[in-house]
Amino acid sequence: MKQIALFLIFLFGIFNTAKLHPINMTVTDISYSEKKLRMKIKFFADDFQSSLSQSIKKPVDFVNMPLSKNETNIRKYIQARLNITLNEDRTVWSYKKMWLSNEVMYVEYETSLKDPEKVKFIKVKDFLLFDDFPEQKNIVNINLKGEIKVLTFENTAEKTMKEVRFD
Repeated sequence: MKQIALFLIFLFGIFNTAKLHPINMTVTDISYSEKKLRMKIKFFADDFQSSLSQSIKKPVDFVNMPLSKNETNIRKYIQARLNITLNEDRTVWSYKKMWLSNEVMYVEYETSLKDPEKVKFIKVKDFLLFDDFPEQKNIVNINLKGEIKVLTFENTAEKTMKEVRFD
């Protein structure tokens, strides 16, 4: 029993000094409710902070500065690297809010969608954080018409647009 306790303390010490997340990933969840398509993007805050700092060429501190100080830069960064269209139509996503919780940064957007049955396909191009993390992976979950579709984007030289169909 003592050996197990010592082993757990040892492991805790290793993981406490190591990078808290050994992978670089964002997750974007898109779902429909109340005549709106809602999008929530989740980033590891330290990765996003680093990438945003590189992008705007000045230090960013999500922990010690109010997020509102960087809201414009955050929105521009996301808009330049995440593109989602419905049925070839230009889709305008309205920013709703952002917050930091347990070292995860959340950013929410929404767009009007009166009739989800008219959505035949959704195209997504997602290269968030690709500029600064060669091993970056991004996952987009789309929950629409009772179906869940998942797209995965890996950091390659080609910034690919992917499509999911809802027939």
